[in-house]
Amino acid sequence: MKRISSRAVCAKIVLMLLLFCFWGSHAKAERLKIVPQVNARTTQDDNVLMKGEGDTEWRLMPQMSAEYGQEDWMVSGGAKLDIIRYSELTQFDRENVSGWVKAKNELDERFSLTMDAKFTQDYTFERELEESGYQTDKSLRTEQSYIPGVEWKVTEKDVLSFSASFLDVKYEKREYADYWAGGGVLGYSHALNDERTRLLGQFDYRHLVFDRPDGDTLQDTYTLMGGVGYKLTEVIDVRALIGASYSQTDYDSNVRGNSETDNLMSSWDVGGTYTWDKWLFTLSTDRSESPSIYGESTVRNRVRFSGRYNFTERFSATGETGYYTTSTENNDSETYYVNPKLRYNIWEDGWVAFDYKYLNIFNKEDDRNTDQNRVFLEFGVSFPELF
Repeated sequence: MKRISSRAVCAKIVLMLLLFCFWGSHAKAERLKIVPQVNARTTQDDNVLMKGEGDTEWRLMPQMSAEYGQEDWMVSGGAKLDIIRYSELTQFDRENVSGWVKAKNELDERFSLTMDAKFTQDYTFERELEESGYQTDKSLRTEQSYIPGVEWKVTEKDVLSFSASFLDVKYEKREYADYWAGGGVLGYSHALNDERTRLLGQFDYRHLVFDRPDGDTLQDTYTLMGGVGYKLTEVIDVRALIGASYSQTDYDSNVRGNSETDNLMSSWDVGGTYTWDKWLFTLSTDRSESPSIYGESTVRNRVRFSGRYNFTERFSATGETGYYTTSTENNDSETYYVNPKLRYNIWEDGWVAFDYKYLNIFNKEDDRNTDQNRVFLEFGVSFPELF
């Protein structure tokens, strides 16, 4: 598979920024905002990256974000650097880099165009642990994604949307499978006369190519879901999409030969929010397939619950808990976590936060259970008036 350099990615992101800026230049720009920010965090971790040893982590996170545009078009973007060091386990020291661009252009009252682009360089043992519950070796990962989209308000009640997606992921270690994914999502919604209900439909296609050390895997996945969005009361909103996914996989191996498989599974994306006064609660569950480092797709089932309460304008408490299962041909695990957090705004653009996170992973393949306790103390400050 062709490898794309970081320089090429940055050039593409800059080009997209320029295109959207010139596109909107027919009207004089009235908004330009640049906001530097820096966060500093220390973490006491009793099981660093689930490797069996405890240590203190020190993290410095400078970032810069910007917005430029007018009422009918907007371009925003930013960049962030995570500098991570450990008191004793210096083999896990690392730096993560990310950059992003988002753009929207409302051509008229009915048509709008969007573009999202993102570039990330981080390490497998951190993201795979958080996202899938997989315990992996340290390997640099480079990821870039592009999502152009269009929305058409067909009538006052009907909205049609389409977004294409392109994702390219490379690993420093050859034992992990690089992959490329391309596809699109077609969505439709229709508002009923009660002004509370929207009928929803969604079709998703994805073509996935894995570049494994022993060969290639090609996979095509088709997902069709339908459902409803409903405003139950002034404070309760629910949304539900339920359907099925069908995938065809062509497996080419220099060791085990070639094989073809197909799979049909149920898919869903269901959630709701409750908002009242100082309270906010969300509950969601979903089932979907996503690429894994093992050169095959992961089936993931998730349930998540979160809440927030604002004691005052400055002081708030949040909490989140979740449970998910992930399964591939080579891995089957269950993960759950609990994460309460307190935040206090010392002044308008400065804050301090204290939170705790418990993570537990049960690997069904070897009947092994591991857990982790982390305590965080973080300070942050932004400078919205600097530029």
